[in-house]
Order: sequence, then structure tokens, then C-alpha cells
Amino acid sequence: MRVDPTRVPENVRHLIPLVEKWSVPEDGERSELLKRASDVQLRELADAVTASIDELEDWLCGDEVSSPEPSDEYVAFSCLSMAACLADVLLSKRGG
Repeated sequence: MRVDPTRVPENVRHLIPLVEKWSVPEDGERSELLKRASDVQLRELADAVTASIDELEDWLCGDEVSSPEPSDEYVAFSCLSMAACLADVLLSKRGG
């Protein structure tokens, strides 16, 4: 998923490469993508999002949360957050 960096808060722009790799809007497709990922890839994703969770929540829980038409970037980063949660679950199931 491609995003416009100018529409992303500066303090989470470093996550854009992960957004472009892991942010899939369709839940089933995102799940399948993550199930095929290595433990190292899942850990990288989960750790990066966890390290920036306060900044992400400031944006994702802000004014745009109630927008009838959130930006593509907002949706992409929301999907990244969901992907990171699933990465944690998968790692736990794998014992990683």
C-alpha cells in the first residue's frame, strides 16, 4: 500500500516502509501475508509498531477517527496497527 509521506505525521513516517509491506486493507489477505512471514519479520513489525505506539495512537485516535472519509494514509496506518497485533499473536502461537 503506497502512502503520501506529506499526509503522515512526521513522528511516524519512519514506519512507511512497513506500511508499504504489511498494510493490506482486506483482513483475510493481511492474515495470509503475515502467516507466510518469518518470525524475524513478524518480530520486526511488532517491535517497530510497539516502539511508536504512543505516536500512532495520538494520530489514529484523534480527529480523523470519526471522519466519514479517512485518508488513505490513515487507513494504511490503521491496517499496520492491526498487522502488528496479528504479528504478536502469530509469534505467540509459534512460540517466538
